[in-house]
Amino acid sequence: MARTVTISELTTRALRRAKMVNSQFPDTGEVDRLVREAVAELYDKLIAARGAHYYMQRAEGATITGIPAMTLAPDFYKLCAVYVNRDVSAALVTPPASGSLARVFIGAGVETQHNGWQLISPFMDQELPNLLNSMSATPYASQYRLRGQQQIQTFNSTAWLDILEIQPIPQNPFLIRIEYIPIASTEPITGGPAPVDPVVNGINGWEDYVAIRVAMTLLDEEESSTTHLERDMARLEARLEALAASRDEGRSERVQDTQGVLDAQLMWGIPVRPRWW
Repeated sequence: MARTVTISELTTRALRRAKMVNSQFPDTGEVDRLVREAVAELYDKLIAARGAHYYMQRAEGATITGIPAMTLAPDFYKLCAVYVNRDVSAALVTPPASGSLARVFIGAGVETQHNGWQLISPFMDQELPNLLNSMSATPYASQYRLRGQQQIQTFNSTAWLDILEIQPIPQNPFLIRIEYIPIASTEPITGGPAPVDPVVNGINGWEDYVAIRVAMTLLDEEESSTTHLERDMARLEARLEALAASRDEGRSERVQDTQGVLDAQLMWGIPVRPRWW
């Protein structure tokens, strides 16, 4: 369940928790900074506690023949999954801008194709030589690597964008879909007559973490007791640990044969006995 609250509202909550609403001690700019840092901290904690699907977005793009990399969205934070599809939408196969590295991913929520998607896996350094020497034109044989932010020339400006490397080098255009977690937005939204206070999604009451965290910091700086807030924080941390233990109540974790041992045994006709690990 979404529980949205603005940065300004969280600031007020934090001051109330610290009993400093009318105090002259905390600097307004400092409290605002602490709130934004706590929002980002909560965001990371929820993602680590298997709450990534609350924030996950989808975007699509098309590879360019001969170009083994694509720029990711400016709000990219963490990668969840990469899918490929040999079909290509004509709307996506447009030449890249002069000097640009590759096709930029387009907006979230795009559904270009309904069939033909396949999940691809990341490659490691020791696998790169074979991929570089491969001339396979099959999109489904592709693998990827996240290269991190690099300085990219886009149109008339320079930007720092994350790069998704695709190997083997695409011989023909094909679609790539990524599912990713965007960065936590804590900056005022501009573009209108006045900046708009950003909205934080506390989901199920988790925004209290921000108010408590900031209040504890303010009281620490004032050298006042934080015992009552520490108890509240302990209860929230316990909830987070419980969330991490079982994010999906309807489906338990599955053990996967990541090394292909069982597949190899089946291929060579070796009986596969049940194992416990």
